[in-house]
Amino acid sequence: MKKIFYLSTLLILLFSCQPKAPEQAYFTVSGKFQNTSKGEIITLYHKNPDELITIDSAEFSSKGEFELKGLSTKKHFYILRSSANYDIVLLIDSTDQITITADNKNLINTYEVTGSKESFLIQNLEQQISRTRYVIDSLGGIYRKYYQSSEIDSIKPRLDKKFFETYNNQKQFSVNFIKKYSNSLVSLIALSQYISEKKPVFDTQKDAHYYFMVDSVLSKKYPNSADVKKMNQFCITLKKNIKNNTPPSGNLVVGMNAPEILDIKNLMNQSINLSTLNGKYVIVSFWASWSSISIKENYNLNKWYWKYYHKFDVVNVSLDQNEQSWQNSIKRHKFHWFHVCHFNEWDSEPVKDYNVTELPANFIIDPSGKIIRIDVFGDDLHQALFEIFGV
Repeated sequence: MKKIFYLSTLLILLFSCQPKAPEQAYFTVSGKFQNTSKGEIITLYHKNPDELITIDSAEFSSKGEFELKGLSTKKHFYILRSSANYDIVLLIDSTDQITITADNKNLINTYEVTGSKESFLIQNLEQQISRTRYVIDSLGGIYRKYYQSSEIDSIKPRLDKKFFETYNNQKQFSVNFIKKYSNSLVSLIALSQYISEKKPVFDTQKDAHYYFMVDSVLSKKYPNSADVKKMNQFCITLKKNIKNNTPPSGNLVVGMNAPEILDIKNLMNQSINLSTLNGKYVIVSFWASWSSISIKENYNLNKWYWKYYHKFDVVNVSLDQNEQSWQNSIKRHKFHWFHVCHFNEWDSEPVKDYNVTELPANFIIDPSGKIIRIDVFGDDLHQALFEIFGV
């Protein structure tokens, strides 16, 4: 009996000295949505860089309440999705207890997050870009209403001015956000936002330093994060492409051959192609009769054109939709060079080929057909022409 007692005591002591298994850490996402439907489901997904993994789902209660749980040992991005046409992005740590309230019919503008500082920062980002998109969509609606009317020439410059003010405000907001929160994963969201389908807030070429800044900080702080690893690989490729003068995703860079542009017209309505002008310097300038800032740059170009006209040609590519507005603007402003317009705005072939996302845009092409300058305006254009022609 003593042996049995001693053996039992020894086993108890041995097992009591073993380290305890770590307790599983559950986070919760709960809340209350207005205007939910009976039987409607809300689902939480783990957001990997290339896929969504279902974590939990629940049916809204009769009062629109819900509770979801997940298990994680580190910080991850998650997607909260109901029947609304907007997904709520969350950055959740392993033990966060998050509460969300919202109107399910206007999720983006009404949702509020507590219990997670970084998810709250994402809320601020998303609601700021939503306000920007609303203004830009409204401007587009006004343009579509009047673009075939006689009033468009007076209306569009004001719309254009408001667009650039709105875009610049959004850009500055995002820049300030990234500078302040470059050590947080939420900065990845700020870098990836679009103000419209074709217009990102940040341009990978012009704003490469912001990508590099965020990458350098997050790679040290979150070396095992799949999102950070993807960002790091993108930045490695971006640096290599910038060094080698090759585009990361269709962008044109100095040293590349200029894409062909077809059916360019001179003032006598004779048609040529861009390649026809090989052997001369050419400035390909993108503009539109409704863009006051691009017309201003055309005037600046016009000044230097008459000084250097025997040394280079200009091809004006318009994004107009209305042929009469386009022709009237050319005559009124007396732009005496080559012109082309496909009357399809941002969907025209030259716009796509040159990856133009904003106006104005220009490309200086040397006699061999290679791009030697991109987006030089004002005094910088004069300096570039002086460097090229030396007079």
